[in-house]
Amino acid sequence: MLVLCCHNEVVVMLCHVGLYCIELLLSQVTANELTNGVINAAFMLLFKDLIRLFACYNDGIINLLGKLILL
Repeated sequence: MLVLCCHNEVVVMLCHVGLYCIELLLSQVTANELTNGVINAAFMLLFKDLIRLFACYNDGIINLLGKLILL
């Protein structure tokens, strides 16, 4: 199933996900804090956003390849 995303949605999503990745990777989390529900929820939301972003990029590549094959 293809996910259709417009260009503006992808750009906005990429900016937000990039900022979230930077913030989460720069945070100093100890092993004991990994069981924190808030931290786990933040990582799960980031994971879901990355999956959506991958689906949009995947759809774009499929559309691009389809247009190139038709040429």
